[in-house]
Amino acid sequence: MSFTELERDILATLEEAGENDLAALLNTVRECRGSIDEIEAYRAALTRLVKNNFLDIAKFRGKVSRRWIQLPQHESIALVTNVGSLLHWSPLDRLWNFPGGSPRLQVVLTDAGLAVAREILSKHGWPLERAPWVGDST
Repeated sequence: MSFTELERDILATLEEAGENDLAALLNTVRECRGSIDEIEAYRAALTRLVKNNFLDIAKFRGKVSRRWIQLPQHESIALVTNVGSLLHWSPLDRLWNFPGGSPRLQVVLTDAGLAVAREILSKHGWPLERAPWVGDST
């Protein structure tokens, strides 16, 4: 399977921790400016990765294990399809975030996603090494 640059960056970024907050992940993999195009590209990438079983979405942690409990695929797809209504742009912080009171969704790497993420890293390197905005204080 071939991946877009955004899909590769999402998978590679998740390789280490295995999970990330939906808003924080977008703010990490792209230099964000608050454009609806950013959300549309993110929605398309997440939807494709969830449909191909590389990612899951989680809302809650298990009471005993404290591990994220992945939602069924159809619920994950429904949530990422509506990512535009879940995230809001903060012009002050220049970041995408969740509005107050909204559940903070987690993007969780599956075992298949971890294998692909490691392959991507071995071929393409760490995404932030290629990001032109890293270290840019403007």
